[in-house]
Amino acid sequence: MSAEAAVAVRLATLLRADAALMGRVNAVFEGPAARMTLPYLALGTVAANDWGTKDRAGAEVVVRVTWAAPDGPGDGVVGARVAAVVQGLRGVSAGWELVSARLVRSRGEHDKAGRWAQGFDVRVRCLVV
Repeated sequence: MSAEAAVAVRLATLLRADAALMGRVNAVFEGPAARMTLPYLALGTVAANDWGTKDRAGAEVVVRVTWAAPDGPGDGVVGARVAAVVQGLRGVSAGWELVSARLVRSRGEHDKAGRWAQGFDVRVRCLVV
């Protein structure tokens, strides 16, 4: 499995396992879904760059997590829970050791329909096990 897929699967699993977060969103999607009911979290763009060492192959993976909500940012609980989940992302996933994970950017925006969304960019550095 690629580093991008390993990170996305682990991140989606941990987001779904967070009870406080799932109490505030309807679902967590691994990419766009045909029918999404607000509010939801969706994993979007996943990009990887080389991040190896002399003796181990590695990748730096950046995943965009989007929180779409009908009423704006609310009280900030969803953003705080996403940040907490990212802190627990380290570990082994599908042949990759996720050695560091951090939330590197958060940005709120409105789409063409006027709905509010918050984007979180998560950077994960991985080494082959």
